[in-house]
Amino acid sequence: MEVNVENGYIALRHTLSRAPNGWLAWGIRTLTESYWNHGGQIVVINGIVFVIEAQASGVVMTPIAEFIDSKKYDIKIVRVREDSFASRKEYKKAIEHSTIFLQSKIGAKYDRGAIVWLAIYCIFAGLLKSVKVNPFHNRKKFFCFELICQAWHGTSSIISHLFAGTHHPEAECSVITGKDIGKAVSVEYVAGKDVK
Repeated sequence: MEVNVENGYIALRHTLSRAPNGWLAWGIRTLTESYWNHGGQIVVINGIVFVIEAQASGVVMTPIAEFIDSKKYDIKIVRVREDSFASRKEYKKAIEHSTIFLQSKIGAKYDRGAIVWLAIYCIFAGLLKSVKVNPFHNRKKFFCFELICQAWHGTSSIISHLFAGTHHPEAECSVITGKDIGKAVSVEYVAGKDVK
């Protein structure tokens, strides 16, 4: 996939069944009803492109070529829409904030507790619709979509939660899925497989 990427672009990933841990990715997609089972945010440092992501080992910075390996993954690149912010200045500041936030979280542990709750929440969605918080969430740990969501949280003065969507606008980042980010009205398609 040839595309010029910039700081702040978000990469959503669908792990193909032949890739390592394909069964785990399938489980995540099934529970969250999403095509996307993993994600990270693109950062460009001294002209070199990386993706900051939360893996089972914790928050890491991965070279983009490794993250988007087309033999193992389908990829969709999106960016947060500039019109989701009050001004171009606010938008640029949000990109800068998200990048600094992500870089500061490298080395943080993976939020396994939040993932357990997300699985419970997805399985029992009908019974738990009124629950808007994740009781197993640890603010110092992250799973992939939570990390992206937290990086952008509170950066727009006109949209309180950029990835929550219309069905659960008050949801916390600890319950955000790849589907939520992929179909959010605050993002626009840049490249890759255009699946919500």
